[in-house]
Amino acid sequence: MVQPPTVFYKDQARQSKFFTIIVVLVDEKNKIVNGLKVPLNIKVTYDTGEEITGVYNPVFILNPKACEYEIGEDGFGELLIRLNHVSKNHNGKKFVVQIEADKRYLQHGVCVKHATSHPTTVMSTKTIMSKNKRGNREGRSERKAVEYQALAKVFQALRQENQVLIDENRALRKLVDKNRELETNQNNIQLNFPELKTNQNNVQLNFPPGFDI
Repeated sequence: MVQPPTVFYKDQARQSKFFTIIVVLVDEKNKIVNGLKVPLNIKVTYDTGEEITGVYNPVFILNPKACEYEIGEDGFGELLIRLNHVSKNHNGKKFVVQIEADKRYLQHGVCVKHATSHPTTVMSTKTIMSKNKRGNREGRSERKAVEYQALAKVFQALRQENQVLIDENRALRKLVDKNRELETNQNNIQLNFPELKTNQNNVQLNFPPGFDI
């Protein structure tokens, strides 16, 4: 599905007054379905799903000269839509386009799930800043960039100092562990003599075989 713009300027000069949505008919395996025409119903609601009520002029207009509002046998459908209401007049709410198959024209046993577009904020035109305001904003941006770079340098220096402290702490811990190991070895030092075994009771004189006294 080709989604509508995140922000739509409905009255902007030198800009299309309609936006395009392209829907695709796919099966359960997300493969395009060919050879089936599906007429479509379109409506616009708030992004919360709430219906739009209490308005006099249409919320949206379809461009009838541009395309037919159905999914063709190639599995694709193109819609050109214009949203007539700005979000500011609807408490800043965003709009979504609900697209579903017209069940009156579906073949028996065919079930098509509906599709919902991403939310769109509608504004009349883009805000054009004066030259002075633009210059002030650019100046503020430059100052913020300089401040950010200075903070980044300070942060980098702090990281380096912290790393030095970590290395020194590790070296100190190694010295402490080594000292403890030496103290433990000193406490366990003892003098060991080889054990001398004398089997005097079992001493006897043996002669070679065949030698008699």
